[in-house]
Order: sequence, then structure tokens, then C-alpha cells
Amino acid sequence: MANCPNCGSSDITLKQETNVSWGRAFVGYALFGVVGGAVGAVTGKDRTVNACLDCGSTWKAETLYQILQMIKSSTNTILDLSIEGDRIYLNQFIEDITPYIEFASRAKADAEKKCKEAIYNESEGSVQLGCMFPIIIGGGLLYTGIFFKSPLSFFISLVITISPIFIALAIEKLTKTERDKKVRKFKAVKESTIIEAENKLQWAISEFRDKHQ
Repeated sequence: MANCPNCGSSDITLKQETNVSWGRAFVGYALFGVVGGAVGAVTGKDRTVNACLDCGSTWKAETLYQILQMIKSSTNTILDLSIEGDRIYLNQFIEDITPYIEFASRAKADAEKKCKEAIYNESEGSVQLGCMFPIIIGGGLLYTGIFFKSPLSFFISLVITISPIFIALAIEKLTKTERDKKVRKFKAVKESTIIEAENKLQWAISEFRDKHQ
């Protein structure tokens, strides 16, 4: 039987509401599981919430379920919300762990964004555009050589027109390895940032577990 996470009442109904009064800090953030990756994510698309007829608290059933699952997997504790002590435990967990969940979620998003930007900027540094100006000049000379029907002028202008392409290809081949190294470095930094944030979350959960044994 479902119970209110605030007062423990079983007098619960469903209603349409845009906001909730309980567990707001968790809405919109990914809930990171200590084992097996993310437990899930809470979205704001479903406007149906649970409402306690006794104390008036409202909450999303999915949010409460995910928090209880997170507590179960990380502290090996199964809560009975009809018991006051278990409700205190639940709400203290939210108060203590929420900042670390928020930090981990934002750190992951920021790391992925910065990595994508760095890779994009690195790819934009290609030398492909660098040969456009020589090609234009060479093209003009090539046209001149054809117009004046001078074999030597035609040959020189043809070389000037084509050579930047081969030079660019050669440079691209030489720099590709270096770019790949930088991309791997960007990805490694991203993974390191995410792991560090998740380690802080796990540390906070471990501290909570030890404090509330």
C-alpha cells in the first residue's frame, strides 16, 4: 500500500498538477545508481501527481519510487513509509544527497558539452580552406595560359593550381594523428570529470549510510 512520504497516511488520491510539494529537488535530475548505472530520470511531461488527503503533500509516484530504489541499492535499506523513522530516513537522505546528485548531473552535461565543442573546434582547424586562395590564383594563371596559348604558362599555372591540393592532403595526413590524440585527450578528460562527480556522489551516500546505521 502506498503511503505519503511526508506524514505516512494511506489516504492518497491522484490529481492533475504542474508542481509537487514533496521531492521537488529531485525533479528534472538524473538519479545516479551506485550499482548498474542510472536508476532513471524524472521528467515533467506527466502532470499527474499523488496527493495526500491528510497533509496535502503532492509528489510524483515515479520520483518516490526511484528515490526508494536508489536507497535500496546504495544502502541496502527497504523503507516502510508508514513508519515515522523510515520517513525521517527518506527525507534526510534527500536533504543530504540532493546536492551531490545535482552536481553529478551538471558535471556530466558540462563535460559532454565541452568535449563536443573541443572536438568541433579541432576539426574546424583543418587546412582544407587554406588552399582556396592559391587555387584561385592558379586558376587565373591557368585561364591566362589557355588564353595566350603558351605551353609554359599553361604548365606553370596547372602546377600552381593542383599542387596546393596535394600539399593540403599531405599536411592533413600528418596532422590527423595529432588531432586524433587531442580528441582522445578530450574524451578522457570528459570521462574523468564524470567519474570524479559520481565518486563524490558515492562517497556522500557512503557517509550517509555509515551515519544512519
